Amino acid sequence: MITDKDVMYIYSEVINQMEPQKILDVGMFYKAIGAVSRRILEMEVPEDCYITGVEADSISGLNVYETIYDEIVSADDLDALLAKCGHDEYKVAVFLSDMIPEESKEVLLKKASKVSKYLFIYGTDRKYLPVNCSVTDVRVDNVWCVLAKCS
Repeated sequence: MITDKDVMYIYSEVINQMEPQKILDVGMFYKAIGAVSRRILEMEVPEDCYITGVEADSISGLNVYETIYDEIVSADDLDALLAKCGHDEYKVAVFLSDMIPEESKEVLLKKASKVSKYLFIYGTDRKYLPVNCSVTDVRVDNVWCVLAKCS
């Protein structure tokens, strides 16, 4: 579970500034921080923002996440979801969860880059980005994230 308030702050600020209509949340960030609503640190993602959660673990049965996410799919069903999407279907794909297996990150990032305008990841995961991405570092104290725009 993520308890670092700097990670939550970075997420809140980036999402607030981007004002996305659709978010692809791989690893389900809200679940990873134990949230029970779309409100984090005084910022709330509007209800009209469509959030698709991609469950990267096998923990299920927590119905509270159905109030946060408009759609939840398993990582195994990601290909079927992406097949229905167009280029830049999502403004941002978020990969800020400790529930994403290390061995899956590169493949998941590559898939998400085909349907998302931006990838929002931990700085340490930069090595998994597709080569066609330009990156912007986002730092708060000891927390380092990357917002990558892939073409």
